[in-house]
Amino acid sequence: MKVVTSDDGTHGTAIGQVFASEASKPLAEMYYSPAGDIVVGVKPDADSNQVVTKLGNVPIGTQFTYELNYSNDQLSISINGNTTPLSTFSWDSPACYFKSGNYNQGESAASSEVHIYAINVVHS
Repeated sequence: MKVVTSDDGTHGTAIGQVFASEASKPLAEMYYSPAGDIVVGVKPDADSNQVVTKLGNVPIGTQFTYELNYSNDQLSISINGNTTPLSTFSWDSPACYFKSGNYNQGESAASSEVHIYAINVVHS
């Protein structure tokens, strides 16, 4: 993945998500900011605000890899091979699906551009 520009949302452009199927709410969202910061927001439950954790920094325009892993109520995210385990609080292993893309979070006309070079999906 490479992000060329990022939007002016609170944390930037959402580039990856883990969605709880029945709640139709994101359990976790990964963001890329205009400063190159990559953060993840995890909701303690479907109706709470996200708890945000910084995962790293990759300068805009630099290609990087990430992996979202959620299984048996264990969430981890790897950026360029550096893995961070994250709490899922009280979610208790809901059925989930994953999304990767360019989910602009800004309120202005600021645009974002995300290039995805490959996606590998594994279900077990």
